[in-house]
Amino acid sequence: MNNSPSKITILGIGNTLYSDEGIGVYCIPFLQQIFGECEDVLVEDGSTDGMKLLTFVEETENLLIIDAINAGKEPGTFIRIEGEEIPKYFGVKMSIHQMGFAEVLAAAQFRDKYPKNIIMIGMQPYSLALCPEVTDQGKETAKLLIEEVKKIVESWRSNES
Repeated sequence: MNNSPSKITILGIGNTLYSDEGIGVYCIPFLQQIFGECEDVLVEDGSTDGMKLLTFVEETENLLIIDAINAGKEPGTFIRIEGEEIPKYFGVKMSIHQMGFAEVLAAAQFRDKYPKNIIMIGMQPYSLALCPEVTDQGKETAKLLIEEVKKIVESWRSNES
């Protein structure tokens, strides 16, 4: 990571061993193609790195997280949560590894290095079976997630000018 804060960080998280749980990581190569030349956007594969992601959270103004979100909805349901709605503590578990990332957010807030804007988008998984492939339905939903990422980035950019 470079030494200067990035204006926008896109972080794909998830466990690629459990089918749609890896949807956030699945989206990253597509987003790197879209934003790879943009100096104001950092696109990062966070996998299940937990506290190793603290630097990415603390060194950005705008954080966009892509993840499978187990919200008890119909499979494939698009989910968007923002700011204080995103769990930062042990009480709510929205995905298999969410506890690790929730701790990252709590640590950044405790250290007073929390992003100005934070949005988490994802989908209710179709499958969490032990399988290193996102389901075909998940791949279709990923297209919607990528389009939403583009809209959010443009919105943040327009608010900066």
